[in-house]
Amino acid sequence: MKFTLHLLVILFAVGGMMSCQKYEENPRFVFSSKKARLCQEWNHSDFQVNGTDRNNYVIAWEFEFDRDGGVIESRHLWSGLLPDDQNQFTRLGNWEWIDSKRSIRVTFDDGEVIDYEIQKLVEEELHFDTLVEGENGLEKWEYKFYSN
Repeated sequence: MKFTLHLLVILFAVGGMMSCQKYEENPRFVFSSKKARLCQEWNHSDFQVNGTDRNNYVIAWEFEFDRDGGVIESRHLWSGLLPDDQNQFTRLGNWEWIDSKRSIRVTFDDGEVIDYEIQKLVEEELHFDTLVEGENGLEKWEYKFYSN
């Protein structure tokens, strides 16, 4: 009886430290909090628009999320994907969890607000997507980043 009680306590304690799977591409259990996994520096790994590879447009793309809700986006793209004034910049903003922590809302200092739906969030990888108004209507932009 005592052994069973100890085993149950240990299982509940370990279960409480694990975050249940919320994101489509995540493993079933992870041991760190979503905030701890998100809050770091992320570098571009893959970028697609409506399922089409757009990595040839990317020179460098980084996000840095901090625990206090701040975010920095640094982007340097080749011409052709966006208007020229949007191809190279660094901008600041704030982030917050939305949709039961399935997404993050980033409000940039320039007034732009973007909701990113998280597909995968582990220590080394961040995958998210968003809808962007393009020339032919809404486009699905899919991003994959790796941690430093």
